[in-house]
Amino acid sequence: MGWFGKKKEAVKDEAATPQTPVQTQTHGPWDISQQKVPANYLDFGTLKIPVITGLQIQPVLSPDRQSIERLNLLFANSVVQILVIATPKSGNVAADLLKETAQAFKQQGADVKQAKGRWGKELQIAVPVTGNNGKKGITPLRVFFVEGNRWALRIDMMGTVAVEDEVYRQAATLIDNLIVERDKEPRAPLSLIRLNIPRDVEIIESDKEIEA
Repeated sequence: MGWFGKKKEAVKDEAATPQTPVQTQTHGPWDISQQKVPANYLDFGTLKIPVITGLQIQPVLSPDRQSIERLNLLFANSVVQILVIATPKSGNVAADLLKETAQAFKQQGADVKQAKGRWGKELQIAVPVTGNNGKKGITPLRVFFVEGNRWALRIDMMGTVAVEDEVYRQAATLIDNLIVERDKEPRAPLSLIRLNIPRDVEIIESDKEIEA
């Protein structure tokens, strides 16, 4: 699977003093500099997630099984997939990433529309699928990026969350309360930031992957 179309540059992003957020926010995802982590959160290292009734979290582990590449959040017959990307200090990469993601889905034959969503521009996608019985159908999907202090989240919503308002509002409550804490390690721009496996948490591994 290719998450990003751009070739990763060999140049490392300097681990400089974090920038002070300049945009006034009314909701998250939050940078750690904007929001303290409440006691009832699961700590995946870079990503902190609130514990919500009915939510199942299925991590996709790295090949060495020592870290997490992305998280699948399952609820109400839906999947919200989250991964964290390292961005340069200059930021402003979301538009390019969204454009490249749209192109990747179009190459797969999906119908892709761009719309204004709660967190900025998003892709509303109809992915053609063929069932085991040979019957053709469509899987609805929403994809968007949220930028923060030298990080960005790619969030994919698949299933009823992409089309039903009530389920979407449940997902919005979750996403609005995410907290991101990027470390000070230098990283290649647009590289994947792996997450930590929380202590005292039983891991049920998932292989579910959204293609594009």
